[in-house]
Amino acid sequence: MRNLKIILFGVILFLLNIPSVHGQNPVTYDTTYFQSSALFKCLISFPDNYSPQDSYPLVIGLHSGGETPEQFITIWNGLNKTEFIYAVPQAPYSWLMGEAFGYEWSLWPTGNEDLMERAALIAEGYVADLIKDLTKRYNVSEVYLLGFSQGAILAYRAGIKNYRLIDGLICLSGPGLSGKLWSPFSDSLQVDWLPDKFIKEANSLRVFIANGDEDKYTPVEIGIKSRNILAGYGYDVKFYSFGGGHTINKEILKLVVEWINNK
Repeated sequence: MRNLKIILFGVILFLLNIPSVHGQNPVTYDTTYFQSSALFKCLISFPDNYSPQDSYPLVIGLHSGGETPEQFITIWNGLNKTEFIYAVPQAPYSWLMGEAFGYEWSLWPTGNEDLMERAALIAEGYVADLIKDLTKRYNVSEVYLLGFSQGAILAYRAGIKNYRLIDGLICLSGPGLSGKLWSPFSDSLQVDWLPDKFIKEANSLRVFIANGDEDKYTPVEIGIKSRNILAGYGYDVKFYSFGGGHTINKEILKLVVEWINNK
C-alpha cells in the first residue's frame, strides 16, 4: 500500500509539471549559424592492383547539391583503366530531399544569400584541408578536383583559389565564369562569385569543362564562355559538349580518363 501511495504521488508531481498546451504563450526563438571544427566522411576508391608503394593521381569528386558520397563514388562503374585514387567527401549540410537525406555544400535551401556566401567560403577551406590530408595519407602524383553541378561551383572556387595544391579542374555541368550563378532557392546570387583577380593567378591549371546541349540549368553556352575566359588568361583548357541534359555522361567520363592520362 505504501508503494502504491509513492507511485501515485510521483504521478501527481509529474502531471503538475507538464505545461498546459491550451492558453500557453508561444515559444519564440531565433536561429543563428556559427563556425566550428568537425569531422567529415570521405569515401575512397582505389584502382585495381593498387599498391601503396606506387604513386597515383588523386581525383577528388565533389557531388551535386542533394546527393550523397555513396551515389557519387559509383560514377566510374563500367569504365576501364581508371588508374587513380578517387575520393568523395560528404558535403557538410544535410537536407531532407523528398524521403531521403542528401548533402549540400553552401546552405542554398536557406535562401539567405549572405549565409550562402559565408558557407561557400568555408567550403573552400574544407576542400583545401581535404587535399592536404589525403596527400599525406597516400602516395599521390597529381591532384584533380572534379565537380558536378553545385560541386562544379565549388571545384572552380576552391581549385582556383588554392591552385598551388592541385594540378587540374574537371567541371561537369557547372556554372559560367564571370556570370551569375543559378540556384533553385534564389534569383539574385552574386555575379562576382569568383572574381577575375583569382582566375588570372591560377593559369597553371589544366581544366576540363563539359556541358550538355539540352541542359536547362547550366546551358552549354556558359561552358563555352568559361572556356574562352580561361583560354584568354592562358589556361590549358578543353571543352566538350554532349547530347543530354543536366547529368553525368559516361562518354564524357571516358574523355576525362584520357585527359588525366595524357598530360
